[in-house]
Amino acid sequence: MPEPTYSPAMQANIAKADNWLPMIAGASPEIRNIDALWDTTRGTPFDTPREAFRIAYREYRDHLGFLELVNRLPEEDLTPRSWHKDGFQHMSSNYLYVTTFTGYDTTTGEMKDESLTIESDEPLTIGELNDKADEIMGQGDYGLEIQGLTSAWTDMYHKHGAEW
Repeated sequence: MPEPTYSPAMQANIAKADNWLPMIAGASPEIRNIDALWDTTRGTPFDTPREAFRIAYREYRDHLGFLELVNRLPEEDLTPRSWHKDGFQHMSSNYLYVTTFTGYDTTTGEMKDESLTIESDEPLTIGELNDKADEIMGQGDYGLEIQGLTSAWTDMYHKHGAEW
């Protein structure tokens, strides 16, 4: 079955919903119904047509499933191409990887998340990505205690139109 073709306005609404959906879903984890979640955006700057929100949600749900698998891959594996989101044309590198560290804030003692990005012109293995992320986190700019620190890959982008 061919992919549906959407108008430029609908594509913009899907992109808007795709951009904000992780934040909206994260702010209301108790809401499990997609229509109830969409209803929380009505009358806000995040408001999009229901159809665009549902399309973006399906992609978001599938992407979360991919990320669970990515975080279980052996260190010598590359992330599969099909799991990368299509990035934007003005990315400075061909690949952009996002990881989120969860740990205790060194100032308040509260749990918090800190995300960091790794850019590369070549695909990196999970081990190379983990090493780079640990190196960046080890510089101490994120204010998280080492004890109890966890990390997970949360997004992967490939520059639109760039070679693989």
